[in-house]
Amino acid sequence: MKDSSHLVHQLEGKPPLRIAVPLGMQHVLAMFVGNLTPLLVVGGGFVRSGGNIDIGYLTQCAMVLAGLCTLVQLYKLGPIGSGLPVVMGTSSTFISVNTSIVGLYGWSGLMGASLVGAVFELFIGTIIKPIRKFFPPLVTGITVLSIGLTLIPIGVMNFAGGGNPTINPEYGSLQNLLLGSFVLLLTILMRVFGKGIFSLASMFFSMIIGYILAAFIGVVNFDMVSNAGWFSVPIPFKYGMTFHLDAIFPMLFLFIVTAIETIGDTTGVTQGGLNREPTDEEMRGTVLADGFSSALASIFMVSPLTSFSQNVGLVRMTKVVNRFSIACGAVFLIIAGFIPKIGAFFAGIPASVLGGAVLLMFASIAVTGLNLLSQVKLNSKNTLIIAASLGVGVGFGQASGAAAIANLPYAVKLIFGGNGIAAATLIALVLNIILPDKED
Repeated sequence: MKDSSHLVHQLEGKPPLRIAVPLGMQHVLAMFVGNLTPLLVVGGGFVRSGGNIDIGYLTQCAMVLAGLCTLVQLYKLGPIGSGLPVVMGTSSTFISVNTSIVGLYGWSGLMGASLVGAVFELFIGTIIKPIRKFFPPLVTGITVLSIGLTLIPIGVMNFAGGGNPTINPEYGSLQNLLLGSFVLLLTILMRVFGKGIFSLASMFFSMIIGYILAAFIGVVNFDMVSNAGWFSVPIPFKYGMTFHLDAIFPMLFLFIVTAIETIGDTTGVTQGGLNREPTDEEMRGTVLADGFSSALASIFMVSPLTSFSQNVGLVRMTKVVNRFSIACGAVFLIIAGFIPKIGAFFAGIPASVLGGAVLLMFASIAVTGLNLLSQVKLNSKNTLIIAASLGVGVGFGQASGAAAIANLPYAVKLIFGGNGIAAATLIALVLNIILPDKED
């Protein structure tokens, strides 16, 4: 029988399941934890602060939506989707803003802002070609760097035990710090010395091992898993949806950011896996799929979705671009999402285990921003823009709740004080347009 393994390096064709399934599962392993992390961090913090949502149910929805929306990217839905091996999942870009919004307006306020932002990204998808010039590496680098810098403290808070430090008696306990340190160190060691999937999915495996260790020492409560059913279907608008202008405004900026990131991922896939640049139609389709996926996610109460850069890296490394193979992984996600016990299992991950695993991921986002900025000539104009954007945006973001911004309207506090990402992006965008270019 003719060997058909070569098909994995082609978009079309159906390799044997014995080849396609492991390759699809490799993509699932690469993105699995990243897909659940935004809900575990934001939703977990909301629950520990008294919020009434079921994290297990939300992780279940996240798996179903990631699988479905990946299939949309792979095989297209009219103009929506690129037809490329692009994997979708919940975006970490929104974690800091989401945390601020749920603190003010609860989960319904977050979903309302997400829906409006998703519709806005659909609009961006229709005009993406003419506006790309306004987002050079200078602007996108500042944005990505500010995302990383504002996420790192959230990772540290989970590392120490999560929740409100003033009401969580275990916050900063030696047990939490040791557990988080164990997972962090294991992630580093597996990344450096692991082979194949153990290196690529080091965060996934270190979190599972940390979870087992936490269960062994009695930190994990498995009541949520035992009480969860074996089959359930996601319900639209389960926690309601409300709309607040001061929550919507910063969300719009982040949807611009995620649209630009998606264009970068699309370029990475075509260059790394197909040795060519993406077409205008592919770029338009992938951003439209981003907006469509995020709108669908908000209806089912999940954080916005976007393309996953770690899967782009996997494509670049393996040159596996076969849509059928990646679709096998997407189908697994959908099936797993209909089994609540799986969602409940991951929802029960202790905060310190989660913090130890995601801290490197959050910091690596900042490194990605630095890498983008390394492409920028540091003349006086660009240096000024970087300094002003990070100083004002991230500076006030780190001073959230301080007296300096306590008397400002909610909208301004949410933009400048809630996280700083939207402020840094806005400042960089405006200054890059209005400041004149000059030689030093």
